[in-house]
Amino acid sequence: MERTSLADVAEAAGVPVGNIYYYFKTKNDLVAAAVAAQSSESTQLFQRLERLGTPTERLHGLLDVLTEVGGSVAEYGCPLGTLSAELDKRNGTTASPESQQLLVPMIDWAEQQFANLACADARQQAITLIAAYEGAALLTHSLRDPDVLRSQMHQLHLRVDELSASLAH
Repeated sequence: MERTSLADVAEAAGVPVGNIYYYFKTKNDLVAAAVAAQSSESTQLFQRLERLGTPTERLHGLLDVLTEVGGSVAEYGCPLGTLSAELDKRNGTTASPESQQLLVPMIDWAEQQFANLACADARQQAITLIAAYEGAALLTHSLRDPDVLRSQMHQLHLRVDELSASLAH
């Protein structure tokens, strides 16, 4: 990402470089727009999931959405994870605020669902869930095999059900 110029972006997009410069004066402007677009998509997803009845159903809904993109993840990787990793490279040893803007809301949302289930370690459960997805996404992309993601998401569905059932008793 650091070595990529706006001219490179224009070429990859198949548009004149002037079109890119019209909308984005700097590469940072382009990065900010990409982060804002991904953040907006996540917010819209969470709003849709909130319409589901229970925290367990909402967590399953998230896993279903993440499973549905398996083919795309196999080809391109996880959009949030990949962009986050690239953004972190820009900051050296410090965490990238843009990277956190991408992943922290998903962790926060999952934490709220686990908290609504009365899970004492809701934050840890949320981190485990998102880390398991991101790891599965990385393997799916590296192996170019969407079945890896499907099988891992199935395991996460089972884990959510087990946890939900154990907290109900």
